[in-house]
Amino acid sequence: MSRISIVIPAYNAQKYLAETLDSVIAQTFADWDAIVVNDGSADGTGGIIEEYAKRDPRIRGITKTNAGVADARNSGYESVSPGGEFVIFLDSDDLWEPEALAILFNALQKNPDCVGSYGLARYIDGESSLYRIGELESEHSARKTIEDDRVVPLEPGAPTTFASLNLNEGCRIATPGQVLLRRASFERAGRFDKECTPVEDWEMWLRLTQQGGLAFAEVPVLRYRVHESNLSGNNKRMSAAHVRARRKVLSYPGLTPEQRRAASAGYRYYCRRKVDFALACLAKGQLIQGLKQARRALINYGEYLRAVRSAAE
Repeated sequence: MSRISIVIPAYNAQKYLAETLDSVIAQTFADWDAIVVNDGSADGTGGIIEEYAKRDPRIRGITKTNAGVADARNSGYESVSPGGEFVIFLDSDDLWEPEALAILFNALQKNPDCVGSYGLARYIDGESSLYRIGELESEHSARKTIEDDRVVPLEPGAPTTFASLNLNEGCRIATPGQVLLRRASFERAGRFDKECTPVEDWEMWLRLTQQGGLAFAEVPVLRYRVHESNLSGNNKRMSAAHVRARRKVLSYPGLTPEQRRAASAGYRYYCRRKVDFALACLAKGQLIQGLKQARRALINYGEYLRAVRSAAE
Protein backbone atom coordinates (compact mmCIF):
# COMPACT_ATOMS: atom_id res chain seq x y z
CA MET A 1 0.00 0.00 0.00
CA SER A 2 1.42 3.37 -1.06
CA ARG A 3 0.81 6.62 0.79
CA ILE A 4 0.08 8.62 -2.38
CA SER A 5 -2.03 7.41 -5.31
CA ILE A 6 -1.53 9.20 -8.63
CA VAL A 7 -4.20 9.19 -11.35
CA ILE A 8 -3.17 10.21 -14.87
CA PRO A 9 -5.91 10.46 -17.53
CA ALA A 10 -4.46 10.02 -21.02
CA TYR A 11 -6.28 10.57 -24.31
CA ASN A 12 -4.18 10.50 -27.50
CA ALA A 13 -1.29 11.49 -25.25
CA GLN A 14 1.67 9.85 -27.01
CA LYS A 15 3.45 13.17 -27.68
CA TYR A 16 3.97 14.08 -24.02
CA LEU A 17 3.04 11.07 -21.85
CA ALA A 18 6.52 9.55 -21.61
CA GLU A 19 7.99 12.84 -20.39
CA THR A 20 5.18 13.17 -17.84
CA LEU A 21 5.80 9.63 -16.53
CA ASP A 22 9.54 10.33 -16.35
CA SER A 23 8.74 13.28 -14.07
CA VAL A 24 6.67 10.96 -11.85
CA ILE A 25 9.44 8.35 -11.60
CA ALA A 26 11.94 11.12 -10.77
CA GLN A 27 10.09 12.14 -7.58
CA THR A 28 12.22 12.30 -4.43
CA PHE A 29 9.14 11.08 -2.51
CA ALA A 30 9.03 7.45 -3.63
CA ASP A 31 6.04 6.02 -1.71
CA TRP A 32 3.50 6.26 -4.53
CA ASP A 33 1.59 4.20 -7.05
CA ALA A 34 0.13 5.44 -10.33
CA ILE A 35 -2.85 4.53 -12.48
CA VAL A 36 -2.63 5.72 -16.09
CA VAL A 37 -6.06 5.74 -17.74
CA ASN A 38 -6.00 5.14 -21.48
CA ASP A 39 -9.23 6.98 -22.30
CA GLY A 40 -9.97 5.36 -25.66
CA SER A 41 -6.84 6.67 -27.37
CA ALA A 42 -6.33 6.05 -31.09
CA ASP A 43 -2.56 6.72 -31.08
CA GLY A 44 0.39 5.08 -29.32
CA THR A 45 -0.72 5.99 -25.78
CA GLY A 46 -1.46 2.36 -24.84
CA GLY A 47 1.99 1.19 -25.87
CA ILE A 48 3.69 3.89 -23.78
CA ILE A 49 1.63 2.88 -20.74
CA GLU A 50 2.59 -0.78 -21.20
CA GLU A 51 6.27 0.13 -21.56
CA TYR A 52 6.33 2.16 -18.35
CA ALA A 53 4.32 -0.44 -16.40
CA LYS A 54 7.02 -2.99 -17.27
CA ARG A 55 9.74 -0.55 -16.30
CA ASP A 56 8.31 0.44 -12.90
CA PRO A 57 5.94 -1.84 -10.89
CA ARG A 58 4.40 1.22 -9.21
CA ILE A 59 2.75 2.12 -12.54
CA ARG A 60 -0.38 0.36 -13.81
CA GLY A 61 -2.60 1.05 -16.78
CA ILE A 62 -6.30 0.64 -17.45
CA THR A 63 -8.18 1.12 -20.72
CA LYS A 64 -11.70 2.47 -21.13
CA THR A 65 -13.99 3.91 -23.77
CA ASN A 66 -13.43 7.62 -24.29
CA ALA A 67 -15.75 9.71 -22.12
CA GLY A 68 -13.71 12.81 -21.27
CA VAL A 69 -11.18 13.82 -18.66
CA ALA A 70 -13.56 13.99 -15.68
CA ASP A 71 -14.81 10.45 -16.29
CA ALA A 72 -11.22 9.23 -16.82
CA ARG A 73 -10.12 10.71 -13.50
CA ASN A 74 -13.07 9.09 -11.74
CA SER A 75 -12.38 5.70 -13.36
CA GLY A 76 -8.72 5.93 -12.44
CA TYR A 77 -9.56 6.76 -8.85
CA GLU A 78 -11.80 3.69 -8.59
CA SER A 79 -8.80 1.57 -9.62
CA VAL A 80 -6.15 2.93 -7.22
CA SER A 81 -4.81 0.72 -4.47
CA PRO A 82 -7.07 0.66 -1.40
CA GLY A 83 -5.99 2.17 1.87
CA GLY A 84 -3.75 4.98 0.65
CA GLU A 85 -3.90 8.29 2.52
CA PHE A 86 -3.58 10.75 -0.36
CA VAL A 87 -4.54 11.12 -4.02
CA ILE A 88 -3.46 13.48 -6.79
CA PHE A 89 -4.61 13.86 -10.41
CA LEU A 90 -1.84 14.68 -12.91
CA ASP A 91 -2.62 15.60 -16.52
CA SER A 92 -0.74 13.62 -19.16
CA ASP A 93 1.07 16.63 -20.65
CA ASP A 94 2.23 18.37 -17.45
CA LEU A 95 5.55 17.82 -15.67
CA TRP A 96 6.30 17.65 -11.96
CA GLU A 97 9.33 19.22 -10.40
CA PRO A 98 11.40 16.46 -8.73
CA GLU A 99 10.35 17.46 -5.19
CA ALA A 100 6.68 18.13 -5.98
CA LEU A 101 5.21 15.26 -3.97
CA ALA A 102 7.59 15.84 -1.07
CA ILE A 103 6.66 19.53 -0.91
CA LEU A 104 2.93 18.86 -1.02
CA PHE A 105 3.12 15.98 1.45
CA ASN A 106 5.10 18.07 3.95
CA ALA A 107 2.64 20.96 3.60
CA LEU A 108 -0.23 18.65 4.53
CA GLN A 109 1.71 17.19 7.46
CA LYS A 110 2.14 20.72 8.82
CA ASN A 111 -1.55 21.57 8.30
CA PRO A 112 -3.62 18.67 9.65
CA ASP A 113 -6.89 20.62 9.38
CA CYS A 114 -6.51 21.15 5.62
CA VAL A 115 -8.14 18.85 3.08
CA GLY A 116 -5.30 19.27 0.62
CA SER A 117 -2.21 21.25 -0.34
CA TYR A 118 -1.01 22.90 -3.52
CA GLY A 119 1.97 24.75 -4.92
CA LEU A 120 2.90 27.04 -7.78
CA ALA A 121 2.92 26.15 -11.46
CA ARG A 122 5.10 27.52 -14.26
CA TYR A 123 4.25 27.74 -17.95
CA ILE A 124 6.01 25.54 -20.49
CA ASP A 125 5.36 25.39 -24.22
CA GLY A 126 4.89 22.43 -26.56
CA GLU A 127 8.65 21.86 -26.58
CA SER A 128 8.84 21.77 -22.75
CA SER A 129 10.65 25.10 -22.55
CA LEU A 130 9.74 27.60 -19.85
CA TYR A 131 8.05 30.72 -21.18
CA ARG A 132 6.06 33.71 -19.89
CA ILE A 133 8.40 33.25 -16.94
CA GLY A 134 7.04 34.51 -13.63
CA GLU A 135 3.54 35.21 -14.99
CA LEU A 136 1.68 32.15 -13.70
CA GLU A 137 3.69 32.08 -10.47
CA SER A 138 2.65 35.69 -9.76
CA GLU A 139 -1.00 34.95 -10.48
CA HIS A 140 -0.95 32.01 -8.07
CA SER A 141 0.85 33.97 -5.34
CA ALA A 142 -1.44 37.02 -5.46
CA ARG A 143 -4.21 35.32 -3.52
CA LYS A 144 -7.39 37.15 -2.53
CA THR A 145 -10.56 36.34 -0.65
CA ILE A 146 -14.02 37.71 0.11
CA GLU A 147 -14.67 39.38 3.46
CA ASP A 148 -17.92 41.23 4.15
CA ASP A 149 -18.65 41.28 0.42
CA ARG A 150 -15.27 42.91 -0.29
CA VAL A 151 -12.29 41.49 -2.17
CA VAL A 152 -9.21 41.65 0.06
CA PRO A 153 -5.71 40.08 0.00
CA LEU A 154 -5.39 36.70 1.66
CA GLU A 155 -2.92 36.67 4.55
CA PRO A 156 0.46 35.05 3.74
CA GLY A 157 0.56 31.53 5.10
CA ALA A 158 -3.22 31.30 5.42
CA PRO A 159 -4.93 28.36 3.69
CA THR A 160 -6.90 28.91 0.51
CA THR A 161 -10.57 28.64 1.46
CA PHE A 162 -14.00 28.15 -0.09
CA ALA A 163 -14.49 31.93 -0.04
CA SER A 164 -11.22 32.69 -1.83
CA LEU A 165 -11.76 29.98 -4.46
CA ASN A 166 -15.18 31.46 -5.28
CA LEU A 167 -13.33 34.45 -6.73
CA ASN A 168 -11.55 32.11 -9.18
CA GLU A 169 -9.25 34.91 -10.38
CA GLY A 170 -8.38 35.55 -6.72
CA CYS A 171 -6.90 32.10 -6.09
CA ARG A 172 -5.90 30.38 -9.30
CA ILE A 173 -5.06 26.71 -9.51
CA ALA A 174 -4.13 25.98 -13.11
CA THR A 175 -4.33 22.18 -13.06
CA PRO A 176 -5.10 19.28 -10.68
CA GLY A 177 -1.48 18.13 -10.71
CA GLN A 178 -0.70 21.00 -8.33
CA VAL A 179 -3.05 19.66 -5.64
CA LEU A 180 -2.46 16.76 -3.23
CA LEU A 181 -5.68 15.67 -1.49
CA ARG A 182 -6.50 13.71 1.61
CA ARG A 183 -8.28 10.67 0.26
CA ALA A 184 -10.93 10.72 3.00
CA SER A 185 -11.81 14.32 2.11
CA PHE A 186 -12.07 13.45 -1.58
CA GLU A 187 -14.37 10.53 -0.73
CA ARG A 188 -16.70 12.86 1.15
CA ALA A 189 -16.69 15.42 -1.67
CA GLY A 190 -17.70 12.95 -4.37
CA ARG A 191 -16.31 12.66 -7.89
CA PHE A 192 -15.43 15.05 -10.71
CA ASP A 193 -18.56 16.34 -12.44
CA LYS A 194 -18.23 16.01 -16.23
CA GLU A 195 -21.11 18.45 -16.68
CA CYS A 196 -18.77 21.17 -15.41
CA THR A 197 -15.95 20.46 -17.90
CA PRO A 198 -13.62 22.25 -18.56
CA VAL A 199 -13.82 23.76 -15.04
CA GLU A 200 -14.60 20.45 -13.34
CA ASP A 201 -11.42 20.71 -11.28
CA TRP A 202 -12.29 24.19 -9.95
CA GLU A 203 -15.78 22.97 -9.03
CA MET A 204 -14.18 20.03 -7.21
CA TRP A 205 -11.93 22.37 -5.17
CA LEU A 206 -15.06 24.27 -4.11
CA ARG A 207 -16.77 21.08 -2.95
CA LEU A 208 -13.66 20.00 -1.10
CA THR A 209 -13.11 23.31 0.66
CA GLN A 210 -16.55 23.13 2.22
CA GLN A 211 -14.72 20.76 4.59
CA GLY A 212 -11.54 22.79 5.14
CA GLY A 213 -8.83 24.81 3.44
CA LEU A 214 -6.01 24.01 1.03
CA ALA A 215 -2.53 24.56 2.44
CA PHE A 216 -0.49 26.76 0.10
CA ALA A 217 3.20 26.04 -0.58
CA GLU A 218 4.59 29.08 -2.40
CA VAL A 219 7.17 27.15 -4.41
CA PRO A 220 6.96 25.68 -7.94
CA VAL A 221 5.77 22.06 -8.03
CA LEU A 222 4.60 21.71 -11.63
CA ARG A 223 5.30 22.82 -15.19
CA TYR A 224 1.97 23.54 -16.87
CA ARG A 225 2.01 22.90 -20.58
CA VAL A 226 0.18 25.32 -22.88
CA HIS A 227 -0.44 24.14 -26.42
CA GLU A 228 -3.11 23.99 -29.09
CA SER A 229 -4.91 21.00 -27.54
CA ASN A 230 -5.52 22.44 -24.07
CA LEU A 231 -9.16 21.95 -23.08
CA SER A 232 -9.26 25.33 -21.36
CA GLY A 233 -8.28 27.17 -24.53
CA ASN A 234 -11.88 27.70 -25.68
CA ASN A 235 -12.96 30.89 -23.89
CA LYS A 236 -16.63 30.61 -24.86
CA ARG A 237 -16.83 27.05 -23.58
CA MET A 238 -14.97 28.03 -20.42
CA SER A 239 -17.36 30.90 -19.71
CA ALA A 240 -20.43 28.68 -20.14
CA ALA A 241 -18.92 26.07 -17.85
CA HIS A 242 -18.20 28.69 -15.18
CA VAL A 243 -21.84 29.72 -15.17
CA ARG A 244 -23.01 26.10 -14.84
CA ALA A 245 -20.57 25.49 -12.02
CA ARG A 246 -21.52 28.66 -10.16
CA ARG A 247 -25.20 27.74 -10.33
CA LYS A 248 -24.29 24.36 -8.89
CA VAL A 249 -22.20 25.89 -6.10
CA LEU A 250 -25.14 27.98 -4.89
CA SER A 251 -27.22 24.81 -4.55
CA TYR A 252 -24.65 22.80 -2.58
CA PRO A 253 -26.26 21.08 0.41
CA GLY A 254 -24.71 21.82 3.76
CA LEU A 255 -23.33 25.28 2.96
CA THR A 256 -22.89 27.38 6.07
CA PRO A 257 -24.49 30.84 5.95
CA GLU A 258 -20.99 32.31 5.56
CA GLN A 259 -20.20 29.97 2.65
CA ARG A 260 -23.51 30.76 0.97
CA ARG A 261 -22.75 34.49 1.18
CA ALA A 262 -19.28 33.84 -0.26
CA ALA A 263 -20.72 31.80 -3.15
CA SER A 264 -23.20 34.58 -3.95
CA ALA A 265 -20.55 37.30 -3.66
CA GLY A 266 -18.18 35.34 -5.90
CA TYR A 267 -20.87 34.97 -8.55
CA ARG A 268 -21.65 38.71 -8.41
CA TYR A 269 -17.94 39.49 -8.71
CA TYR A 270 -17.78 37.26 -11.80
CA CYS A 271 -20.71 39.18 -13.35
CA ARG A 272 -19.11 42.52 -12.47
CA ARG A 273 -15.88 41.50 -14.21
CA LYS A 274 -17.91 40.86 -17.36
CA VAL A 275 -19.39 44.37 -17.12
CA ASP A 276 -15.94 45.87 -16.61
CA PHE A 277 -14.69 44.08 -19.73
CA ALA A 278 -17.62 45.39 -21.79
CA LEU A 279 -16.98 48.96 -20.59
CA ALA A 280 -13.27 48.63 -21.39
CA CYS A 281 -14.13 47.56 -24.95
CA LEU A 282 -16.46 50.53 -25.38
CA ALA A 283 -13.83 52.90 -23.98
CA LYS A 284 -11.40 51.68 -26.64
CA GLY A 285 -13.95 52.37 -29.38
CA GLN A 286 -14.64 48.67 -29.94
CA LEU A 287 -18.37 49.26 -30.29
CA ILE A 288 -19.55 45.90 -31.63
CA GLN A 289 -17.36 43.90 -29.24
CA GLY A 290 -18.41 46.10 -26.33
CA LEU A 291 -22.12 45.71 -27.08
CA LYS A 292 -21.73 41.94 -27.42
CA GLN A 293 -19.96 41.77 -24.08
CA ALA A 294 -22.55 44.03 -22.46
CA ARG A 295 -25.33 41.75 -23.67
CA ARG A 296 -23.45 38.73 -22.32
CA ALA A 297 -22.97 40.50 -18.98
CA LEU A 298 -26.69 41.23 -18.69
CA ILE A 299 -27.51 37.61 -19.46
CA ASN A 300 -24.98 36.45 -16.83
CA TYR A 301 -26.46 38.75 -14.22
CA GLY A 302 -29.98 37.49 -14.99
CA GLU A 303 -28.73 33.91 -14.61
CA TYR A 304 -27.16 34.88 -11.29
CA LEU A 305 -30.47 36.30 -9.98
CA ARG A 306 -32.33 33.16 -11.04
CA ALA A 307 -29.71 30.93 -9.41
CA VAL A 308 -29.97 32.86 -6.13
CA ARG A 309 -33.77 32.59 -6.13
CA SER A 310 -33.63 28.88 -6.96
CA ALA A 311 -31.11 28.17 -4.18
CA ALA A 312 -33.29 30.03 -1.67
CA GLU A 313 -36.41 27.95 -2.48
